[in-house]
Amino acid sequence: MRVVSGSSRGTHLLSPEGLEFRPTLDHVKEAVFSMLMSVSDLNVLDLFSGSGGLGIEALSRGALHAVFVDKSKYSLDITKSNLKKTHLEDKANCVLSDYKSFILGNSEKFDLVFLDPPYKDGLLTDAITLLGEKSLNLGARLVCEMDASLIFEVPDGFSVIKDKKYGRCRVIVLEK
Repeated sequence: MRVVSGSSRGTHLLSPEGLEFRPTLDHVKEAVFSMLMSVSDLNVLDLFSGSGGLGIEALSRGALHAVFVDKSKYSLDITKSNLKKTHLEDKANCVLSDYKSFILGNSEKFDLVFLDPPYKDGLLTDAITLLGEKSLNLGARLVCEMDASLIFEVPDGFSVIKDKKYGRCRVIVLEK
């Protein structure tokens, strides 16, 4: 896993080990950022951040600031190491929290959110709904990763911009 483009292009990122972790593959990451086109000057949230690969890619491509949230200290420590490795730590905050506590306690608004929750836990729709009520700027985009076999119903207040499958992974880009 590496940073695909931008100021930290080519930097290899650390990745958590274990079956419960699914880092976004480079070709999927490249496709996601092609869908988004520009991320310059955006305020980014990488919820369920894992290794932080998507948020770090956004920072490398010109995002203003990123918040990385994960309930795993192990994952967050890897994100911090990756931020240091890419020299992007001054543009980032790392928060050890579950998604619901973070959203409910947060007052910051975001323009771009990456959501890659554990597939089997069914957290995606709840996270999108909470974000829509509290944490998004108008026109915000949400990049949602899920198992390609899952049925997904778009929550009220959002429209689908893109919906693509990459093997067993499905990426849906929503707009508020």
